[in-house]
Amino acid sequence: MGGNQGKVMDTMYKAIRILSRKAGPVTRMSSVYKTKAWGPVPQDDFLNKAIVLHTTLSPGLLLKALLETESYFGRKRTVKYGPRTLDLDILFYGHQIVHSSNLSIPHPELHKRRFALVPLVEIVPKFKHPILKSTMEQLLESCEDQLEVTLWK
Repeated sequence: MGGNQGKVMDTMYKAIRILSRKAGPVTRMSSVYKTKAWGPVPQDDFLNKAIVLHTTLSPGLLLKALLETESYFGRKRTVKYGPRTLDLDILFYGHQIVHSSNLSIPHPELHKRRFALVPLVEIVPKFKHPILKSTMEQLLESCEDQLEVTLWK
């Protein structure tokens, strides 16, 4: 989860409470990390964190809950890779592999994104990517993304 507009820390913690009610308990949380934004639009740095959520919702219903939560916090999908109040992604759903018209799990770009791998290494370093068969530590070690990810105070 992450964002770079508004009161990002407040938004993330409120979103965690909402998701705990809508989707299931959050059992692990990483620290918060700051990353420079990239993409076609100049924008503020992002704050990101990873959570482990235990859910009985199907992947599709979990995605619906995430999108509703983003919308509640004012997320507008107008510019790809643009600024956002809240961004929620499903990186993994256990070891399941899902490919549909609106959802791919594991997240197809995860292994290329240091800002996602650093918090994952903090909370699930030995978790193996079900397609790439590498741990989060191994994926971070081989990640070509050079964007600096720093612990946020």
